Amino acid sequence: MKRLLIGIIALAGISFSGLINATPCNLGGVTPAADCADGDGGGASAVKLNDGLFFGFGDWTELDKVESGDPANTTYWSGDFTGLDGNFSLATNIWADYENLVAVMKDGATGPNNDRTIKWSAYLLEDGVLDYDWNYDGSYHEISNLILFGRGGVGAPEPAALALMGIALAGLSFARRRRV
Repeated sequence: MKRLLIGIIALAGISFSGLINATPCNLGGVTPAADCADGDGGGASAVKLNDGLFFGFGDWTELDKVESGDPANTTYWSGDFTGLDGNFSLATNIWADYENLVAVMKDGATGPNNDRTIKWSAYLLEDGVLDYDWNYDGSYHEISNLILFGRGGVGAPEPAALALMGIALAGLSFARRRRV
């Protein structure tokens, strides 16, 4: 009974480990998003997402950065990135290349009372969705930039799966030699 209880607690801990950074986001929102987490100030980067294990992962890669007001029609996304709200669309094949995507909204460094704290929020994008709306609460000024991060290339096999396949092939080879 004791082992069963320990097993259930361990399983629950693994299941909820990805929610550690799941805090309410302060900069508005991206819809639809599976989750969101606020950054720690300064500019957002893959290093900060990875060091903070955002959404339970430590292998984020920066895909694209769009400054507010820039025309956005890149390899990964297109849309309206000006003002206090807008929308963006992801490239149709992006979900074939990445398992998870995060959009980060970052405000500028000047706010009320000359508060120079840079704020940013990361939004785990809803799997498979291509069209999103975003809004910013405007407590400082307009959005400074939006950054797209990706992780987990879908086409790459996991090392454990490759090892398991290698063991199975070795076992088949050994079994065949015993018969001959």
